[in-house]
Amino acid sequence: RELLQMVTLEAPADLPEGYKIEVTQQSVVYAVEVPKGGLVKGQSFTGVGSVVISEVPMGEWRDDLFDCCALGPCHPSLLCSFFCAPIITSQVMTRMKLNWLGNAGSKEEVKQTFKFVCGLTIAYTIISKILDLFLITYDNYGLPNPSAWLATKNIIGVVFFVYSIVIILRTRSAIRRKYDIPERHCGGCEESTTSRKGTVEAVK
Repeated sequence: RELLQMVTLEAPADLPEGYKIEVTQQSVVYAVEVPKGGLVKGQSFTGVGSVVISEVPMGEWRDDLFDCCALGPCHPSLLCSFFCAPIITSQVMTRMKLNWLGNAGSKEEVKQTFKFVCGLTIAYTIISKILDLFLITYDNYGLPNPSAWLATKNIIGVVFFVYSIVIILRTRSAIRRKYDIPERHCGGCEESTTSRKGTVEAVK
C-alpha cells in the first residue's frame, strides 16, 4: 500500500503543474506533485507526498568487487573514476551532503562542494602543467632542474594526492554509515583498498 503524508515545502525553481518533486523529511523521501497552475521559485505549498521506495540495498554493496566493468570498460563513471577521481567523488559527496573536506556540511557548504573540488582539480592540473613546462625547458637546454621547482611540484602533487584519498575514504565511510554496510574483511583496510570501486558504485 502506498504511504501518503502531507508535506509542506518551498519550490526550488519555477515548476510546471504535474511535475513531481522529491523532498526528504525525517529521513523519509516523499514525491510531491506540483499543483495546478504550477509554482514559482520560492513559493511555499502543501501537498500530498507519496513515500519513494529506495532501490538502494541496505546492509551490502550493490555490486561485488570485480563488477566495476559490469556496464562496460568505457562507461563514463568508470573512466571518470580513474582519470578524474576527485571530480566524480565530489558528485557523490554532494549527494551524501558532505562539504569539500568530506565531512557533514551545512546546506550552503554542500552546494559549494562540487564547485570547490572541481576548481581545485583544475587549478592543480594547470599549476602542474606550468611547472612541467619550466622543467622541460631546463632539460632542453641541458641545464639541471632547479631544486626549488622540483620540490614545489612534488609537494603540490603529494598534497593533492593525499587530499584525493582522504575525500574518497570519507565519502565511502559516509555511504557505509548511511546504508548500514558492515566491514567484512581486513578490519578497516577495505576503505583504502576498494575506495575507487565504492565511488563508481555510488555514482551508478
